[in-house]
Amino acid sequence: MRLPLLVLLLLAELIGGTFVHGAELVSLDDQPFWQDSAIHYRNEVKLDEYELRTIRADRDGNVCVNTSKGLLKAIDGRLVLDRSYRGLEGANVYDLEVFGGKFVLLTDKFFLPLTGGGKEFVPTPPQSGYRRFVMTGPTSFTLFEPLGSDRAGSMFVVPKYEGNKRQMVNYINPEKLIAEIEFDPSTGRTIAWSSKALFDYLGNGKLNELPSPSATITDAAVMSADTLLVGTTTGLFEVNQTAATPYPRKIPVPSITCVAKDPNRGWIWAGTTDGLFRQTADGKTDYYEGRRWLPDNHVLDFTFDKAGDVFVLTKGGVSQIHFEKTTLENKADKILSNLRHHHIRFGLVSDLVVPHGDYAQAQMHDSDNDGLWSSMYLASEAYRLAVTGAEDASLNLQDGFDAIERLVTITGIPGFQARSFELHGFHVHDKDAWRTRTERDFEWKGTTSSDELVGTIFFYSVVYDVLGKENEKLRTRIADLVGSIVSHIVDHNLFYVDVDGKPTRWGYWNPANINTPIALHDRRLNSIEILAFLQLAYDLTKDDKFKKTYDDLVDKHGYANNTVRYLPDPMGPWNHSDDELYWLSYYVLLSYPIREDLSARFRESADAQYVANARKRNPLWTTIYSGRSGKPADLDGIAFWLRQFPMDSRDWKARNSHRQDVTIEKRPFVPPEASPVLPPDERHVHKWNSNEMTLDGGGSGGSAESGSEYLLPYWMARYFRIIQPPTKTEAGR
Repeated sequence: MRLPLLVLLLLAELIGGTFVHGAELVSLDDQPFWQDSAIHYRNEVKLDEYELRTIRADRDGNVCVNTSKGLLKAIDGRLVLDRSYRGLEGANVYDLEVFGGKFVLLTDKFFLPLTGGGKEFVPTPPQSGYRRFVMTGPTSFTLFEPLGSDRAGSMFVVPKYEGNKRQMVNYINPEKLIAEIEFDPSTGRTIAWSSKALFDYLGNGKLNELPSPSATITDAAVMSADTLLVGTTTGLFEVNQTAATPYPRKIPVPSITCVAKDPNRGWIWAGTTDGLFRQTADGKTDYYEGRRWLPDNHVLDFTFDKAGDVFVLTKGGVSQIHFEKTTLENKADKILSNLRHHHIRFGLVSDLVVPHGDYAQAQMHDSDNDGLWSSMYLASEAYRLAVTGAEDASLNLQDGFDAIERLVTITGIPGFQARSFELHGFHVHDKDAWRTRTERDFEWKGTTSSDELVGTIFFYSVVYDVLGKENEKLRTRIADLVGSIVSHIVDHNLFYVDVDGKPTRWGYWNPANINTPIALHDRRLNSIEILAFLQLAYDLTKDDKFKKTYDDLVDKHGYANNTVRYLPDPMGPWNHSDDELYWLSYYVLLSYPIREDLSARFRESADAQYVANARKRNPLWTTIYSGRSGKPADLDGIAFWLRQFPMDSRDWKARNSHRQDVTIEKRPFVPPEASPVLPPDERHVHKWNSNEMTLDGGGSGGSAESGSEYLLPYWMARYFRIIQPPTKTEAGR
C-alpha cells in the first residue's frame, strides 16, 4: 500500500530540499546481481553408517547421493533414504551420473540407465569389479574395472551391437591403471585419471597419456577442447597436450577434493578439505566455509542443477548454494521482512537468541544498547518513508518512535534515557542496572552510556531532516525530546546522572574530565558528541542555554580544536566501536551550524576520520560522509558491501586466517587483519561496532543480527541519491 498523493507530494518537496549535495554526486546504478544464499538439508539418516560418494541432480530436480547402502535424496529440506525405485534400496551404488537429464547408476548388482526405458540394463555379478562407468550416447557406454596386483592395468567393458543384439566386449589395458573416468558433453571429450596419471580415453580400452602434475591427483574437469583443470592435494593445475602448469590464480585452500566448470555461467568451482570456492572470469573469488554455507568443511563432491544452484556433499551432509538474480532494493525488502519477523520487541530492535541456529526456537532479549540499535534501524525507515512513501514504513516508524520516546518517559527523570525496558521480572542482562517502577509493570535499565544518546540524537536528527521540518507536530515532539535530553546534560554540569544521583560511567562531557590526560583517548570523540548534541538542541528549541554552553566549550575549553586533534594512528591500536559513534555524531555535527566559523574545522575533522576509515570501505561511513559533505562516495565500496552482505544473519563461525589467497597484515599491538577487507559474507556477522578487517570470529549460530546493518546505509544512500532506484529486470533466476 502507498500513502495518499498529497503526502507523497509533500515528501517529494521535502526531499528536494535536502538533496543539496546528493543531486550532484555520481551515483550507483542498482543493476541486478546474483545473490547467493544457503539452503540446508537436515540429516534424517545416520551418515556414519554410509559411505558417501558423489552427488548428482537430474533434469526433474531430483538430487541424489550414491552411497554404500543405496541412494540418499535431498528433498524438502531433508536428506533421506531414497525409496523411489524398488531394487535400489540398500544397494551398493558405486557410481552415479546423469545422461540425457536422467540418472545412470552402477551398483553391485547391475548397471542401469533410467533413460530408454532401462533397456541398457547390464547385470554386474558379485565377482565383477566394475566401479565406474562413462556414458557418451543412448547406447554408448563403458564400464571399467581397475585390476588388482595380479592383473595390472584396467579392464573396459563396451557394448557391441549387431542389429538389436548386444554383446559386451572386454578390453584390457595392461599398463594403465585408472580410478576415475568422465565424459564432457560440451566438447565430446572423455578423460580418465588415477592419482598419478591423466589420460584421454579414446574408446575400446585405448588411453592417451597426458602430462601430469607432480602432486597427487584428486579430480579433473574439461575446461575446453584442449585444456583440463586438475585438482591435486597441493593445488590446481592446467593441463594440455604438452604441459601441466600451476593454475595462475591464487586459491583459498590447496587441498582440492573435486573441481568442475559451471555449465550455466562458466564459473570455476572447487571443493577442498576446508571449504568450497568459486572463481569468475573477472578475477573474483568467493569462499564458502563454515555453517553459514556448509554442514561440514570437508567437501566430497558437488553438482549443478539446471537452474544453476550448486548442491554440495560434505562429510556432514548436503547444502545447496542458491543463486537468485536480485537488486539491492529487493534484498532490502527481504532483510526487512526477517527483521520485522524476529527482532521487534515493544517497537525496539532486540538481540536474538537462536538455539541450535533454529529461528523457530528464537527468543528476543534486552541488551545494553537497545536504544542505539533501534535508532539505527528506525532511521532507515524514515529514509525509506521519504524515498518511497510506503505505508508500512510509516507504521514501523511510528511504532518505533513511540518506543524510543518511552526510553525517556519511562524513567521518571527529566531527560534521562533508559538503555532498555522489559516486562517486570523478565530482563536478562546486568541485574544491578535495572530500576523497578512503582506500577511493577515494566522495568527499565539505567547506567545509560553516551552510545545510547549518540544513537537516539542521530535518529531524531534524521527524522527531523527528512520528515519534521514541514510537520510542526512532529518537529515539536522531536524538539521536546532532544531539548529534554540535552537539558539534562547541561543542567547536570555536562554529566548524565542516573537515578542514584551519580554520573553514569560513560555519560561525561565536562571539561574537567575531557581535557585531562586520563580522558585523552575520549577527548576527540566526546567533544564531537556534545557539540553535535548542542547544535541539534539549539536548532530545534532556540534555547540560549544551549548556545551559551556551546560557546563556552568552544571558546574557553577548546572543544572545536579537540575535534581536529587526538586522532589515533589508524594502523595502530584502534577502538573500532568508536567509528560508529564518530559517524553518527558527524551526521549531526556537519549540520545545524551555530557558528559558521567552525564549519570548516568540523569538515576537516570528518575528512581526517574518513581517511582513517577508508580502508574498511564501510558503506554507512561513506554514505554519511558523502551525504553531509557533498564529496564523492566510495561507490565501489558500497556495492561491494551491500551486494555481498549475507542473507543469513546468524552468528556462524567464519575462518580466513588459513587462506592462501588472502594477504594478512600483522602489526604490533594489533590483531592480524585482512588486506584488503574481505567480503562480509565470508566473515562472521557483526554490527558496525566491530573491526571490519577481522579474519576469524563468530560462534555456533546461537544468536543473530537484525539486518539493520544493511538497511540504514542502503536507504540513506537512496535518500541522498548515492544509489539509484533499481532498473527493471526479470524476476527470479
